[in-house]
Amino acid sequence: MSANIPIIARGWVSDRAKQTIRTVERFVEEECIPADAVFAAQLGEGSKRWSTHPPIVDELKEKAKKLGLWNLFLPKNHFKEGAGFTNLEYGLMAEYLGKSRVASEVGFEGHGGSIRDG
Repeated sequence: MSANIPIIARGWVSDRAKQTIRTVERFVEEECIPADAVFAAQLGEGSKRWSTHPPIVDELKEKAKKLGLWNLFLPKNHFKEGAGFTNLEYGLMAEYLGKSRVASEVGFEGHGGSIRDG
């Protein structure tokens, strides 16, 4: 179990969510944080940054999808494509996204049509 799950929340987090939290944590630490410098370089500066899509984002999206880290925020009772986690469970996963600039761009939430495409 991730030591980062608050003790008060541990009884409300499913075993599947605990495993996914560990996977998200490892992915952010091992893939996203090291890619932050690449992302910044590919993004560029000035007006270029508004018309550039850094390739590292797509590379990381594919890795995240292969690990099952996609559409984590969608509850199954509303979306068949959803992972079925509670708000608490997803919130614990989303906490790691703030550790890396590129992690939020990778979009474990499935940005831009990925609900259909993911």
